[in-house]
Amino acid sequence: MSLRTKLSAGQLVAGIFSIIPAPELVEIAGLAELDFIVIDREHGGCSRESMTDMLRAATSAEIVPVVRVKENSSAAILEALDSGAAAVQIPQVGNKKEALRACAAARFYPKGIRGFNPYVRSAGYSAWNKKDYLNASNDDIAVVVQIEGADGVHNLSEILTVKEIDVLFLGPYDLSQSLGIPGQVDHPSVYERMGRVIDEAKRAGVVVGTFVDSTEKAARWIEMGVRYIAVSVDSGIFFNACRAIAEGLTLR
Repeated sequence: MSLRTKLSAGQLVAGIFSIIPAPELVEIAGLAELDFIVIDREHGGCSRESMTDMLRAATSAEIVPVVRVKENSSAAILEALDSGAAAVQIPQVGNKKEALRACAAARFYPKGIRGFNPYVRSAGYSAWNKKDYLNASNDDIAVVVQIEGADGVHNLSEILTVKEIDVLFLGPYDLSQSLGIPGQVDHPSVYERMGRVIDEAKRAGVVVGTFVDSTEKAARWIEMGVRYIAVSVDSGIFFNACRAIAEGLTLR
């Protein structure tokens, strides 16, 4: 079942971010029965080659692969989708024009301007029927736009008029920075600003997503209506597990 289908059905979807370019970690996340994994090309060290290997691993482990692209550009979005991403996550969307650009780059005519090549991995290297590939891509590819700064919050009402957005994702770390309190994601100002965005998005019928460091923190946002929740990052998850072992064996 595609991410768009789950979200349209009102389901909660949960996943993690991945900044370590390792297909094995993608497989493990899938075997753990998470809904999605965000392959992070904005902050991670993932090349196109390693991204493609991670996308293959996602297919094998039946987990939805989302690629957070480096920037809101047609070239970056096309690269991720042609390689086989099931969704793209676009950083630093600050206004309606930028949201429209992201959505158009992710979909084929007549819904967008994505370049069409039937010989790429996402088209089965030409094994797919061309019409079926075009239709399935437009129906299934999800677009997640990130509101991370004061400009995005200020322009929220006009961004929410872009009906092609599948998820409006709140980036708490960059939002805290734009509010002058970098890294303080639990600050009341961040909570208040995010709460207002969630309420307005819900009224507009747009799915909201966000990032948290723990499942305990996730509960707060799920109660408020968030349905696309990313809990931690592979590097942090591994560090915490190693630290727990060290502390449990009194090695520190």
